[in-house]
Amino acid sequence: MKNQHLNERGNFVRLWEIRSEELYKAAETVWNSDVIYFTDGSDDTDKLHMQYRPATLLMGLSLETLLKGCIISKEPLSLGDYYPKKLSTHNLNSLYELAGFNSDTEETEFLNHLTAAIEWTSKYPIPKKESPYGTNFLMRNDGHFIIFNKIYSKILKILK
Repeated sequence: MKNQHLNERGNFVRLWEIRSEELYKAAETVWNSDVIYFTDGSDDTDKLHMQYRPATLLMGLSLETLLKGCIISKEPLSLGDYYPKKLSTHNLNSLYELAGFNSDTEETEFLNHLTAAIEWTSKYPIPKKESPYGTNFLMRNDGHFIIFNKIYSKILKILK
């Protein structure tokens, strides 16, 4: 079959895990960089940390990839099912649920935050369409990376 090798590759869950780990390490590197610029150059209170949006995007993509690998580990792709519709989403809460996880309020809000980052807040000044996640998702505290780590580790345990 034409796509048989793609199905076999897609069902090799370790590849999903490796891609996710690459994104995780990139997110961590960007998150820990200290790139600051000032919006008007006046004082310290007006500083923005340039790394937050790119780091948030990378965090979201890392979790998205790991969740899709987790889902495939439970329900392998079938021949001809190159990329099933249920995996054709960036909605991390939907993928988290499909992977068999229940989220608490903190995780739900954070996954919404990362979904918005993947869809638009880390890339564009405005959304393509109305976003159910709101418009202000600039991350500003280290607590977010801790939540990211917690969710990532929880998913990884299922794959090990």
